[in-house]
Amino acid sequence: MMEGRKMLSSEGEEEGNQTVEGVRLPNSGSTRARSVRQKDLRFKLVVLQISGSCGLQVGARGGRLVIYCRFDGVADGDVVVAGSRIEWRDSYDGDDLKWTLLCSCGGDLSCCALIPFFSTVAMEDLTSLLSDYGTLFREDTDFYNRIVLGTLLPHSVWAPLPHFFQTWLRNYLGGVLLYLLSGFMWCFYIYYWKRNVYLPKDAIPSQRAMLLQIGVAMKAMPWYTLLPTVSEYLVENGWTKCYPRLYHVGWLPYFVYLAIYLVVVEFGIYWMHRELHDIKPLYKHLHATHHIYNKQNTLSPFAGLAFHPLDGILQALPHSLSLFFIPTHFTTHLVLIFLEGVWTANIHDCIHGKLWPVMGAGYHTIHHTTYRHNYGHYTIWMDWMFGTLRDPEEEDDKAK
Repeated sequence: MMEGRKMLSSEGEEEGNQTVEGVRLPNSGSTRARSVRQKDLRFKLVVLQISGSCGLQVGARGGRLVIYCRFDGVADGDVVVAGSRIEWRDSYDGDDLKWTLLCSCGGDLSCCALIPFFSTVAMEDLTSLLSDYGTLFREDTDFYNRIVLGTLLPHSVWAPLPHFFQTWLRNYLGGVLLYLLSGFMWCFYIYYWKRNVYLPKDAIPSQRAMLLQIGVAMKAMPWYTLLPTVSEYLVENGWTKCYPRLYHVGWLPYFVYLAIYLVVVEFGIYWMHRELHDIKPLYKHLHATHHIYNKQNTLSPFAGLAFHPLDGILQALPHSLSLFFIPTHFTTHLVLIFLEGVWTANIHDCIHGKLWPVMGAGYHTIHHTTYRHNYGHYTIWMDWMFGTLRDPEEEDDKAK
């Protein structure tokens, strides 16, 4: 470790000097420094760790990513926008280097980095990295809105709408299409094309039962899709720990964060679902709407979203709450939210897939018939941990 002196300058404003302990920065005259390419910058950043009373914090102001700097000689709360110039004096060999301050991932101190300023061309290469997160999130949602709404509706119908309502309309239409298409295709396959292969004839639900389930889901769909719309609004305005691009964290952290996200969501949905059973008023006024389907010949893929609107929102809430404390890739979050529609259809078809440790339809059918077991969502782990697991194969053995 070497000692250095760091000066924060902003176009002739006051400079604050301070001796800090940091990492050794490369000499700007080196061949390696001059040859840095854009793709290297994400992986070759020298992260400046600042200790003691000094520090960098990342936040959002008016939807724009900003870096709050706290150094001796700089007023508490002074704002330096990502991309601002910082001068660093290397006391080890006396070189004056010019660096550019940016945050390569939202909200994480360890990701605040100093990147060498070599030339105008090099700075132009940094444009995508210096773009604030709010802009990138907005670009993503605008793109998804154009794809879905532009395909399904005339431009004159959706283009004049405010951005928030465009996003809600995209989520609503996308949710309805996903629910109906996946439901009809799955029902056609298991009830007609493969009739009596997966289910006995007396276990196939009537068309009337399926139409009733579709009706319940369609009434709730406008409210269901409000939750991801609000989540996207919060993400765009910098309230969450979402990040827009994979290169902001790299592949390994992406998969680590994703695993943590899925575990937290699994835990949250398990307990939300369990409390909807254990708290009697919640069951009576909310969850009972879904549990009128309590036999094989009343359950179908269409029952997957046949909930009271508030019930469906509560069970999806862990997806949104996780964004506030787990760094999550924005597009991955959206994909997982909409895959919920496919997953819930799958676990209501009464076909036991026997794929351990997946909480498939065999387990969920037991939940609909006993009311006290198999509250889990993706896997059996939470039910196993908290003593509510009942295995469908063991139930079959008992029946024999």
